[in-house]
Amino acid sequence: IIKKGHEKLFNVIVKEILSRSRSYNPVAITINFPILEKKDENLDSFCLDISLDDPVFKKSKSGNYIKFVSCINGFREVPLKYHDEINTEEHLFKNFNKGTRRDVRYSLNNNLSLKFAESRKDLKKAYLFLEKIAKEQNFSRRSWKDFEKTLINMVKNKVCIVPTCYHEDILKSVLIISTIGKRYSLLMAGSLRENPSLHSGRFIHFQILKMSIQNKFLFYDISVGGTKGVTKFKEGFGGFHKKFIGERTWIENSVVFYIYIKALPFLKKNKVFISKVLKYFR
Repeated sequence: IIKKGHEKLFNVIVKEILSRSRSYNPVAITINFPILEKKDENLDSFCLDISLDDPVFKKSKSGNYIKFVSCINGFREVPLKYHDEINTEEHLFKNFNKGTRRDVRYSLNNNLSLKFAESRKDLKKAYLFLEKIAKEQNFSRRSWKDFEKTLINMVKNKVCIVPTCYHEDILKSVLIISTIGKRYSLLMAGSLRENPSLHSGRFIHFQILKMSIQNKFLFYDISVGGTKGVTKFKEGFGGFHKKFIGERTWIENSVVFYIYIKALPFLKKNKVFISKVLKYFR
């Protein structure tokens, strides 16, 4: 973390990260920098305004070559405007697209309730719900067994909240939200797909936006990534991708790295099996 006024430490910190990383004899090192591709008045104070012109970057390549290491490239910012002459919530609502405004209004009349999972029992229920949704929608999610301690500690240390949406005591939607950095940032989400839909997903995100306003946050980071459908859903709230300049990668062992690139198709095809084998040797 680099505080404002200490930007001159940036290159020192990058060199220290590389030095510590090299003590593990890595094949490659990737660093993602919170430097915006384009200026944004809402986000500038959360990012660095620095050029990568130090000699340390000359041996690096642009981009992330280790595809199994996910680097978040920017924010998906839902901006929140504060002004004496406007009502922030009304202004926010007007910036939703037509379909999202309709669905949020509908959801508010569906007897949906917002609750926060805090106990181990409630957190387990919420996370198993996310696992179930992931399985139904055919994408991978870490198991509760793997993530239990991490999630419980994050909630206990108040760096994370787990809002849940219920309808008549039935769980309909779950979010995992980071509370670090004077903003809410979406980490995970899942909602039941129903017909007719109660629009619990739109309901729960709208509640987080209202909480963001109560806390005078400048934006809600509804997160980058996701399928075309997920991206369209997020854009409905006015959440558009504000990109970083991208990662830099230092290739430390070119021979092994070449073998890795060639083996990548096999690794992708068998990642679940490989994960199980690696767990066995821990």
